[in-house]
Amino acid sequence: MGNTVAHSFLRSSLPSKRKSQAINSESEDGESEDEMFSPKRRKIMSTSKYIYKTLFEEGQGSDVQIEALNRTWNLHRLYLSQSPYFNSMFNGLWVETTQKEIRMGIEDENITSEALHKVFGSLYQDEIQIQPSEAVSILASATLLQLDDIIQQSIEVMKDSINIDTVLSFHEAAELYGLNQIKCITMDWLHKNTVLRLSASPAHLQQVSCTLMAELISSPNLVVVQTEFSLYLLLKQWVFLKENISFRNYEACTVAADQYFKSNAGTLGNVPYLMTNTGSPYQSAFRALRLKHLIIHHIDMELIEADCIIPVDWFMPIFKVQWYQMLRVDQGVDKGPSHVSEEDFKRDCVRCGRILHTDTQHSWRWTGYNFGFDIVLCYARGCFKLKRFQKAESESRVFHSPSEMIPLRSKKRNLMYQICVYSLDKNGRIISKGETPIRTVSLNENEQVPVLNFHGDMKFPLLMSANFLLTTPLQTTDEIMPTISQNKQLAF
Repeated sequence: MGNTVAHSFLRSSLPSKRKSQAINSESEDGESEDEMFSPKRRKIMSTSKYIYKTLFEEGQGSDVQIEALNRTWNLHRLYLSQSPYFNSMFNGLWVETTQKEIRMGIEDENITSEALHKVFGSLYQDEIQIQPSEAVSILASATLLQLDDIIQQSIEVMKDSINIDTVLSFHEAAELYGLNQIKCITMDWLHKNTVLRLSASPAHLQQVSCTLMAELISSPNLVVVQTEFSLYLLLKQWVFLKENISFRNYEACTVAADQYFKSNAGTLGNVPYLMTNTGSPYQSAFRALRLKHLIIHHIDMELIEADCIIPVDWFMPIFKVQWYQMLRVDQGVDKGPSHVSEEDFKRDCVRCGRILHTDTQHSWRWTGYNFGFDIVLCYARGCFKLKRFQKAESESRVFHSPSEMIPLRSKKRNLMYQICVYSLDKNGRIISKGETPIRTVSLNENEQVPVLNFHGDMKFPLLMSANFLLTTPLQTTDEIMPTISQNKQLAF
């Protein structure tokens, strides 16, 4: 971009010796006429490089000095005016308009002297090369100077270089500078890779902010490997790392996190960790867990209680809802969801998933309390099939009363599901995918239906996300029990 003002400036400011680089002197050895006038090939410095070296790097003919971040640049108003920031400064009613020395106050911590140097230099040449590691700092510098071309180039570099090392800084920059496209891309990466990659990299997991973690855990688009309980374990490890910032023995992280919370439980007299001053910043992330899908197995409940992280009070309304829904299923009121909005499905569905390492037959069954609807998901030769599992009669436990808390399995039950399969590259970015819309299926005992076929170009390993809705969501608390005033009216 610097060449647009180059030639007029050069005529008035550069030394005349520049001309000698392009002129060959007359031969003193009696050369023939053909030899004298034949073309002489000599590689000379391009105008762009000469401008950059002489004016920017050496500061020849400088008419303004810029000071920022403990560094000084000898620059030229003509070139700086390409920036709307400086153009306004030099042509307005500002103190700096006539000053020879200008001190820039830099409040954005993302701006570094190296990035600012590179952006200043871009005003003197036709291009700028941006490495992924410096994309945020150059973006910040270009934003300050209002250089739209460099801002856009920084965005393109960020889009093409998202991985576990860059995603968090790129996401933070997207939030700070209002880059909606980058935010969507980083969130999509995090939805696919938080449980898969971040959980396996404590050094990166430690960098996730409380706000971002709460947003991720609450998102219906989060791919959950295993079940909701895996998210609880992820949060447990994340909190430990946030509170023990110098911890580096990552192989022992899980054990260290267990010891940390057990020690806290004993020291605090069984006060839930989230109710302490230390734990309160993490409440929003744990609140984002789908608690009703976290308490579906007695072993999980025992571990959660022993950790003493989540207050028991959080679970009490969940127990009431689970009991009420169980009674509705048992008494035939609820035969499973059929006409449920996409919003309700995404809010209430069970989130689970698996990793398919090879293209061989697989079968998954998620155990735990499931309202009498045992789901088996099978894979073979590019096809996923959904089955309603039912034990043989001799193995089945028969429900005789509500106190047994095992509802009778109806002959036919409705189920809503959405299955997504992703093929990811080594950086966690999607290569190809297959997915279903949200669908409703009605299944008899041991009935099996195909739900998803994907193309042969899907590369293994595959990340499979399966979301299920087993019961009809309750719309209001009035569906759970009458209000106190209604009870009083009934009593009279």
